[in-house]
Amino acid sequence: MNIFSSLRRTLDGLGVRQQLFGAFFLLLLLTALLGAAALLGLGRVSNQADALANKWLIGLGSMSQARGTLITAREFELKYSKTDDKSYQGEYRDKMAEAAKSVSAALDAYAKTVAEG
Repeated sequence: MNIFSSLRRTLDGLGVRQQLFGAFFLLLLLTALLGAAALLGLGRVSNQADALANKWLIGLGSMSQARGTLITAREFELKYSKTDDKSYQGEYRDKMAEAAKSVSAALDAYAKTVAEG
């Protein structure tokens, strides 16, 4: 209570002009502090966006490639199971093996990307 009463006495001793200047200065100071906090927050957002762009989105591209190739491989499996022609079965078997290698390579690329960070 002692601090508030001394502050009140000090403010009562000031003129209206000085009180207005003090209040304006206080608002300027609070605005500057808020701006500094906002700039620090923007810096953190920028760092997180860089991490997303340079690490996780690349990994997401690898996973997307693996998913697409896996869907293609399953289509080949379906076609393989429905055909009776041995030449087509051999062709589908080769395509499934190639797709499996591609999926494996994409998953390895994803694992490498994630492990680097």
